[in-house]
Amino acid sequence: MGETVEKDTVDLLLDAHERVEAANAELAAAKAERERLESELADEWIARGKQRESRRGRTIYIARDTFASVPADKRAEMRRALEVTGLGDFLTTTVATGKLKAWIKEVAPIDSESGDRDWSQVPPSIRDNINVYERHSMRVTRG
Repeated sequence: MGETVEKDTVDLLLDAHERVEAANAELAAAKAERERLESELADEWIARGKQRESRRGRTIYIARDTFASVPADKRAEMRRALEVTGLGDFLTTTVATGKLKAWIKEVAPIDSESGDRDWSQVPPSIRDNINVYERHSMRVTRG
């Protein structure tokens, strides 16, 4: 009986996975269509000087956004420029968590007998300042 219940649960998981895949594909198609239509409509409205329209209980309007980025080869120069001009508070320091995770997996492997990580190669100054947890999840692949 346990085998049947497990098999039913696996089938339910696969069914749910397939529904999510189908919904994601439909959502991606709808987003692509919306993006195409927004671009087309924005160009048309800008050419006509139109700003907004209300229809079906919603207001559609043109929004103008500004984006700024620093090319990778200019980052050091930009850092100095911001500091010199008194804009140092624009600077942030972040931890590359993906790299930290990979490093932890490399230097603190899981012991095959105990199932615990071997923290002996991780400096205490790092070990004492991070939170590490493991989570199990089910994955589904084709084939």
